Amino acid sequence: MNLRTVLLWIARGIWLVVFVGTVVYSCFKPSPHLLAYKTSAPDFALQDVSGKTVKLSDYRGRVVVLDFWSTWCPACQQTMPEFSAAADSFDGQPVTFIGINTWDDWDSFKSWVPHHWRYSSVHFVYDPNPEGADVANLSYKVTCIPTVYVIDKRGAIADSLDWPDQEQVTDAVNGALNAP
Repeated sequence: MNLRTVLLWIARGIWLVVFVGTVVYSCFKPSPHLLAYKTSAPDFALQDVSGKTVKLSDYRGRVVVLDFWSTWCPACQQTMPEFSAAADSFDGQPVTFIGINTWDDWDSFKSWVPHHWRYSSVHFVYDPNPEGADVANLSYKVTCIPTVYVIDKRGAIADSLDWPDQEQVTDAVNGALNAP
């Protein structure tokens, strides 16, 4: 290898480290752009894998937990078991867990859902809009996934969480359930 090739590879490596570091940092710090506490949660109409339309407004009177995720996102796959376990823990209570697949393609979503039947307590829906015009970006100001919103019974934002674990989700849902 000549010196030019070595320097080119070093420059690429530095660029990659900076890029990955920026992405990881943005996912670990709280996003200042997420919707504010008590803001009215924007309604949406998205389809599940069977083609049924799911609207947020259909769940008024229940606490709703939205998880913005993607099939290609390793962090989303890592947190999905905990999100599902949180959903399982509220079985029989007025709480609905919705996983909104975003920044993905229909075929990936459609093949992922049946292979993950163990997450049956989560209602999975697909956002077909291109990035920038999607529910995550336009309506909910999501810049990093996984991002979770907890919406109270009146349809207002009760909490927002970046890359949450089961305890954080459970605590946020309990807070929304016990709110006046």
